[in-house]
Amino acid sequence: MQPEIISAAIRSMAETGVDYVKVGLFDESGLIQCIQQLEPTIRSLKKPVIAVIFADQLPQQKLIPLLAKSGFAGVMLDTARKDGQGLLNHLSVEALQQFVVEAKSAGLLCGLAGALRIEDIETLSPLQPDYLGFRSALCQQHRRTNLLDPELAKQIQTQLNVALPEVLAC
Repeated sequence: MQPEIISAAIRSMAETGVDYVKVGLFDESGLIQCIQQLEPTIRSLKKPVIAVIFADQLPQQKLIPLLAKSGFAGVMLDTARKDGQGLLNHLSVEALQQFVVEAKSAGLLCGLAGALRIEDIETLSPLQPDYLGFRSALCQQHRRTNLLDPELAKQIQTQLNVALPEVLAC
């Protein structure tokens, strides 16, 4: 990972006016040093930065304390491969619960994503993440490269409002 390039990208994205900046942290050599080198950039921003780690790359939950120490506002567990295998295909509900507890104990926002389906809301909402991330479930024919379908977005929002009103749907 190249912290100079990532820092520049973080700053550029923050300047666009987004509410949050997400940064994918892939399981590569030098990851810990990269996170440490990103700290000055992250702390200098007015926008919160969310670290994204990946369930299909052996999630680096041991990084959670370092992420909090380095100024990240949150951590999201996602899937790197976009092959239709969702988060629940890679990790058990128990492992996801542990992730949520560890993230919140470290003072981080906590999100779950990765080919989530509307049916997953019932399983994931009791874990009390701060947010759930949807993409393919919101797209026509449930293909992430297709256009967003407003009706599917309404269905997911309705289900979230029933299951866990305080969870944000992104």
